[in-house]
Amino acid sequence: RHRSIWLTFYVELQRELSADPSFSGEWVHRLCGSSYPVIYRVITIDPTDDSFMLNTDCPAGVLSMVAVCAQSAALQQLQANAPGTSNEPMAFRASHTERLFAARTHGMDVPAVFQRGSGHWGHTARVVLEEGPPVNDFFGEVSLEDCFGHCERDPRCRSFSHGPYGCHLKERCVRADDPVVVQGTQGSDYRTFFLQGCERKEESSPVASHAAYSSTSHLEEMQNMMGFALRALEFCMHCLDASPWPFLLAEVLENYALAVEAPEDFVWHRASGRLMGPSTQPGTRSKSDEEPPHLDPPAAEALATLGKLPPIRLTLLRLQTRWTRGLEMEADFWRSKLPLD
Repeated sequence: RHRSIWLTFYVELQRELSADPSFSGEWVHRLCGSSYPVIYRVITIDPTDDSFMLNTDCPAGVLSMVAVCAQSAALQQLQANAPGTSNEPMAFRASHTERLFAARTHGMDVPAVFQRGSGHWGHTARVVLEEGPPVNDFFGEVSLEDCFGHCERDPRCRSFSHGPYGCHLKERCVRADDPVVVQGTQGSDYRTFFLQGCERKEESSPVASHAAYSSTSHLEEMQNMMGFALRALEFCMHCLDASPWPFLLAEVLENYALAVEAPEDFVWHRASGRLMGPSTQPGTRSKSDEEPPHLDPPAAEALATLGKLPPIRLTLLRLQTRWTRGLEMEADFWRSKLPLD
């Protein structure tokens, strides 16, 4: 399934990494823009029990897309925090999914102000710059009506952002004249819906809010993507190093640990074994070196032996991955106990 998606992404990723081994060029943002809709179509997280589902036969490909988007968010985070640089967000091209969502929902049958059982609601043309503290997130394709329902069932929710990749509940009281993100930038395919008449505390200026939005949103996006990467790794840890995809198991674990330790300064560190083009590990290859490797899933009879590891080795890898996931809770614990200075 979806062979052309993985093949197109693989070819472009390998070509760009060969030309830019630093993994830091403008191409990272462009490639993330085309990968973003795919990520949120194949990844599903149930907010009730935090269960993670991967609806694809190419988990290593999804992990590679997630790594690209984690790096894109990390680079934008560093740019937003760099002294003497503009806080203008980086422009992204709207994907086909985003354009379809905009045509289907933006400005068609949603009035400027409307009445629901919970009160009068309004919405902004695009997502506001300052969204406020998060309440809950629902990823994937969530209908506007379902998003309203999620917000109305949570007494903390006073506004929410809704778009092609999910529904995000917020505590902040939003007003119709609040500044919104610039058209064509990341986040402009979302709108903020807000309950009218709620009171809010005095807040910072729009300039400060813009800077805070740029920094916080990129940081949260990077953390989300790194979480996706580690959880997707559990679906392909047995075969990732032997696959043609350009990321290694140890590389993913190390970068997750780095992102947890110092998220504001994080950028993806490439493993030296994969810096130069396709993997040198054993795996299925095309007859011609000029052609990309086969990315089709194996035949049913080959599944029993694909990436087969000794039971003890596989158990140790699973324990290492889960231990790495626990670093986030440990870091949060010590940050709450130790002074930041």
